[in-house]
Amino acid sequence: MDKIVIAPSKEAVRQFMQQRLTERRPPPDVQTIRRQLGWELQAATREAAKR
Repeated sequence: MDKIVIAPSKEAVRQFMQQRLTERRPPPDVQTIRRQLGWELQAATREAAKR
């Protein structure tokens, strides 16, 4: 089954990165970043795959 990537907007990524810079801590793990930005993989349906 195909997957569809749900990506955050550029503004959301910029805001996230700015926040990370001001905190001056090591970055969280990849799964935490994806969850905070709403960056997900979803199963594609046939309707979406035709687009």
